[in-house]
Amino acid sequence: MSRVVPCRRCGVDLHHHGEVTAVDLVCAADDLEGKDRVDLILECDCCGTKFNAFVPVDDFKVIE
Repeated sequence: MSRVVPCRRCGVDLHHHGEVTAVDLVCAADDLEGKDRVDLILECDCCGTKFNAFVPVDDFKVIE
């Protein structure tokens, strides 16, 4: 069972009422911390609030 990730604005569970879009890849040379990152936008389907996150590529799990 996954944990609830609430929208900061309306409180709905973003696992069921949100959508993630990968916007861009940021290479380590352009990152302040020197890490390869993926720029993500998470949008709440209920209230339309958008959240931005830069997630290090190393945090992604390999799916085989």
